[in-house]
Amino acid sequence: MHQLFHESETEDRSLCPVRALRMYRKRTKDFRENSKRLFLSINKPHGSVTKGTISSWIKKVILESHKTHHKMM
Repeated sequence: MHQLFHESETEDRSLCPVRALRMYRKRTKDFRENSKRLFLSINKPHGSVTKGTISSWIKKVILESHKTHHKMM
């Protein structure tokens, strides 16, 4: 994976998407077995998730961030 962000470009390393993805892959390695899929279910047996599930997750994050943004204003 190419380095997209240099440490000097971000104040908080926890916000780096490349670092987060690397940590996610490392932490889910044992659940992945032979699967080439990136995203796994949090429910056992931790299989691959569908594009519909990923879409649902993204929608939820967008809606929550929208709510949070309006609360801050």
